[in-house]
Amino acid sequence: MDVSSDIAEQQHPRLGGPVRVDHGANALHQGLDAGANATGASTIFDRIPYVSSEQYDTVVEYSGWPRPWDRVAFRGDPADGAFVAFYLRGNRLVGGAAVNVVGASEYVQRVVRGGGTVDDVQLTDLGVDLAAWTPS
Repeated sequence: MDVSSDIAEQQHPRLGGPVRVDHGANALHQGLDAGANATGASTIFDRIPYVSSEQYDTVVEYSGWPRPWDRVAFRGDPADGAFVAFYLRGNRLVGGAAVNVVGASEYVQRVVRGGGTVDDVQLTDLGVDLAAWTPS
């Protein structure tokens, strides 16, 4: 018996390896796709991993799968309590942790899913609207 196998772990088609996310968002979406496939659909579960948590006055959202990553670029100052930490591998965004920054997780999801290259200067520039910016 292979004890490393787990029903929650999957070979992720976008991320190129095994992924296991123990969070309600993953269970909800993976279960919906499994149910659709049980009734004859051919759905591929390829959502970018996402977790979130609210602790008192702090909201943390994390998207991506940064294994491995080689550097972190910060948008905002962690000391101020509102920032995004972008995890990068080369010139590609592989994950992001948003702390008290609404909407950053959607941006991270879109860029990781699209696989485009990013510019650290634009990522960290508070004057650049990430919702409108498209990486190359």
